[in-house]
Amino acid sequence: APRNFEAGYALIEKGCDDLKSGEACYIASVVNYASDAEELRALGARKLMESCGNGYVEGCYEMSLNWLEGKNGFERDVVAGVVIMEEEACKKGHARACAVAGYEWEWNKELANDATRAVQLYRQACDAAAQLGCVYLGVAYGNGAGGLARDPARAAQLYTRACDGDVGGACSL
Repeated sequence: APRNFEAGYALIEKGCDDLKSGEACYIASVVNYASDAEELRALGARKLMESCGNGYVEGCYEMSLNWLEGKNGFERDVVAGVVIMEEEACKKGHARACAVAGYEWEWNKELANDATRAVQLYRQACDAAAQLGCVYLGVAYGNGAGGLARDPARAAQLYTRACDGDVGGACSL
């Protein structure tokens, strides 16, 4: 059967606009971002916001990354990016978002350094099998950061767990 891009995209738009499907809005954002046309790229940003607003956690994570990096139609806004990442992605089960939000709270110079909050987010990520969170938590134990007692043995355990989970670089820590 011949492919009909317009008809397929119309179904995606219907899912997003009429059915309020976060997944359909996310797909629409990806399709629009692939365009060279500025108005379609702007539409991609709007569809990504709709995907998050309609409860699609991956859309919230991607939107927060765009805010942090100031790309794909989003003005750079570190605070908005981290808050969305923590509130709309991490707290709704996106474990990698927990690790990244924690890292931003601890290391981003545009935010108040909050190593205690970061450690909580790293632990949440690691407990949910986001091995990047285990690496960051290991670093915190190694440095005694965020209210943790310095514990090189615990740090090594976390690095091993991340290494076993194929996190690049964790095996050499």
